[in-house]
Amino acid sequence: MVDVMLRCKKNERNHKILFITCIAVFALLFIIHSAYMYKTVESMNTLHLAAFLIGVFVVQMLFYTVTALGFLIFGKISGYEFRFMRIAFMKWQKNKEGKIKLTIINERGPSAVCSMTPPDMKDGKFPYLLYSHGLVILSSICIVVSAVFFAFNFNTPVISSLLLLFIFVLLTYVILDVFVGNSRLARDVKKSPEALKGIWLFLKCSDPEFSDTDSEGLPDEWFSSTCDADTSIYWSCTYLIFAGGRHLIKKDFKKAAEVFDKILDPSANITYTEYLYTVADRLFCELMTEANPEVIERLYTNEFKGFLNNVRTYTNLCRNYAFTLFIEKNPAGAAQIKSEFFEASKNPYNQKDAQAETELLLYAENKYFSNSQP
Repeated sequence: MVDVMLRCKKNERNHKILFITCIAVFALLFIIHSAYMYKTVESMNTLHLAAFLIGVFVVQMLFYTVTALGFLIFGKISGYEFRFMRIAFMKWQKNKEGKIKLTIINERGPSAVCSMTPPDMKDGKFPYLLYSHGLVILSSICIVVSAVFFAFNFNTPVISSLLLLFIFVLLTYVILDVFVGNSRLARDVKKSPEALKGIWLFLKCSDPEFSDTDSEGLPDEWFSSTCDADTSIYWSCTYLIFAGGRHLIKKDFKKAAEVFDKILDPSANITYTEYLYTVADRLFCELMTEANPEVIERLYTNEFKGFLNNVRTYTNLCRNYAFTLFIEKNPAGAAQIKSEFFEASKNPYNQKDAQAETELLLYAENKYFSNSQP
């Protein structure tokens, strides 16, 4: 388990290093250009500074817009259905009547996102490349156009600096997307049928009527090839996460445990957060079946317990309830978690999974108290 955590953390650290390197290089070039402008322009005053600060806000909004529109435009071309789009504090959402409503929001989350539902798969295929590369394609077009304007306005104060800033911001995210983001991950999809299912399931979860845990509308054949999934491909691991979740909801804990073990293999290409969520599901399955002390000790580490306490998501509350009963032997603490769980069930974001998660919690509760009776 330690090796897997170190590998996940190393991958995330490498991503941060790439991001910081891009920022540092582009910041240096921007400073050089700004120094040149300061020496060559005769009158730089507070009005220029005010205009630049306002321009920075405009550049930021333009970047958010390009990011969201990249997925929207190429998603519509690929036959995707619009669900919602967020740009900074503005959110456009499609309601059940099919109408799009704009609301002003004040909530945490990505400042630029466009959620679209993919079309149904036909003959085991669906269009994903154009949509996955939407950010890169539209950003590249904007970079070229901005570069042309920058060349014609090179000696114009404020305007040239803002154009250069816009180019650098877009270029940074293009590099990240190509090497570690959606574009990079999408290039691996063609290597595995399970990866194609994985990316389809992930995108399908944007549909509020589709549950990312039960997937009951899909045939069993969809999840019958878990043994063939290549865990070195990120989207294959995503497929396994959905497959394991399906077995878990159906209370086929042994089958779910087999799938989760594949995801927890040191070679699996998952993020550290996904790894911790999978540990929670695998440990839950273990407690519902063999309850092997060695497996429990290997999974229930101090770092994992810290994750449970700090990330109190809906599914984590359900899992932590079982852990508090079976491992901590603390019914009073479990009762508090249960109360928090049912309070979280009222949240609209948890409604679609409330029934399935409640059944798991009650199953664990009945198993614990039935075993506790003399």
